[in-house]
Amino acid sequence: KIVKCLKKVPAEQLAESLLGFLEFGTNPMMIWGPVIEGDFGQLKFLTEHPIRLITKGNFMKVPYIAGQTKDEVGFKAFEIVDNATLTQELNDNFENVAPIIFTYERNSRQSRNVTKAIKRFYFHDRPVDKSQVNNLAEAFTDTLVTFQVNRGAKLVARYGDKPVYYYCFKFQGRYSYFYLPGTNNTIPWGVVHGDDLSYLFYDSINFPLFKKNSPKPEVDMIDKLTTIFANFARTGNPIPHVNEKLDEVKWERFTLESQKYLDIGNKLTIKEKLYEKRIEFWENLYPLRLYTGHK
Repeated sequence: KIVKCLKKVPAEQLAESLLGFLEFGTNPMMIWGPVIEGDFGQLKFLTEHPIRLITKGNFMKVPYIAGQTKDEVGFKAFEIVDNATLTQELNDNFENVAPIIFTYERNSRQSRNVTKAIKRFYFHDRPVDKSQVNNLAEAFTDTLVTFQVNRGAKLVARYGDKPVYYYCFKFQGRYSYFYLPGTNNTIPWGVVHGDDLSYLFYDSINFPLFKKNSPKPEVDMIDKLTTIFANFARTGNPIPHVNEKLDEVKWERFTLESQKYLDIGNKLTIKEKLYEKRIEFWENLYPLRLYTGHK
């Protein structure tokens, strides 16, 4: 009945209804997510929590590449610190607002512990204001992207038998999906969600069409990134042969022991343990045993 009803509703009305789900500014950012389906005699897509499925080995074991941009959704911080009303509400009601903006469960002992830990770790138990915009940006990025991507890579590396490749895109080009407020879209702030994709796919709305004779360094990054992902699609190895175009780098697989990743800046380099302390913070808050019953 729900499906039949939705098919009759104009697309514009469905799109406009999105605003009704927002509780604090444009938050929560993640409204819809996967649901573990109950058994009603129907064909089920997701039968258990993904972490439990992976630890049981019930997933496609293929070469796996995962990564993030340096600042991901950190731009969400500006919406808050540039709005006195939102800033005041966050500080006055942090216990209730934090689960909304950082997207975790509410009104439980666990959620209250998480909220206190976030305030201490990211904000040093001080009020959030413009001086803490970078701390707030890191909190957004870690909760919504960094921790999730990192945990996924670790799980697949541990329970799979195919190589896992991990990267962080840090290249700061002249164009971005987010610019510093008040700069008339001329000064990018960080490297945000989707900025890496602009060097793989042409976005006619937000980016110019780069050609071979366009100014560097964007053209060089396009050449590098398209080569890496084309290699991975063809062979399962993003850099099968060390070469000059890709800065003579050998991209080693990500393992639980080394946790190596490709740092994609002006030059490609191999580093280890991306945002180590920040990820450890979240791993301690949400240990695997909460989902599996064992370590």
